[in-house]
Amino acid sequence: MEQGSDKWKVSMHLWQNLDEETIRALWNVQEQLNKLEEERDRAIEEIERQVLESSRPLYEERQRICSLVDRFWFHVLCSHPYTGMKMTSKDRTVLQHLEDIFFTEVDNCLQGYQINLKFSPNEYIEDEIIWKQVKYVDDLQGWKGAISGIRWKRQDPIKDLDNDVFSDGEEELQVTGQGNNNIAKLQRKTKSLLSWFETEDVTDNLKDVFYEDIWQHCIDWFFARDSALIEEFPVTMEEEQQDIVMLD
Repeated sequence: MEQGSDKWKVSMHLWQNLDEETIRALWNVQEQLNKLEEERDRAIEEIERQVLESSRPLYEERQRICSLVDRFWFHVLCSHPYTGMKMTSKDRTVLQHLEDIFFTEVDNCLQGYQINLKFSPNEYIEDEIIWKQVKYVDDLQGWKGAISGIRWKRQDPIKDLDNDVFSDGEEELQVTGQGNNNIAKLQRKTKSLLSWFETEDVTDNLKDVFYEDIWQHCIDWFFARDSALIEEFPVTMEEEQQDIVMLD
């Protein structure tokens, strides 16, 4: 405690011994550095906006082509090691009906986006689209989440397939027994991908995986499957979509 106090006294002593010209010179240099950082941030933001606008037509064309491939996004989620690890058998059953994954901006903010999952009509969920928003608020609050939630058609959407449950994979304290024989123990809940869309929590890496890997590099992950052959994934063409345009 005494050493810390001595250091503070030394620091104050050095500050008090600085002449006004030196103090102004120090602040002047720092202000110039701050201005350069602000200019850099504005330039980076402008470049990111330009890239975002230029990429929209490409994402739209990719979406059109992906829609021709049977269960494209389901195979992408299965292929990625992080999302594949989180998928229970129940997840896999529901995600067989996944038609599309797409992103939209939140409040026109580059550091905020909404992850949208679009489903074909199925016997498990009411919603055509479920979503989760992630937005960077500030350095103090960090990332915040918002969700649409999932309206299940039944209380237990998929029953008796196995012992998997839709949950976030965290440990929780379970108390078993009766009277004085109660035993408290930590029980690991099964991980589930869909449960992530039922919680506002965004402290894990899944938001980055969805944005940087699943969304931006879905084609890479689609072909990353072991022994992936295009014949494995039948392409269903509408008459007016017989030709797939190859982009330069």
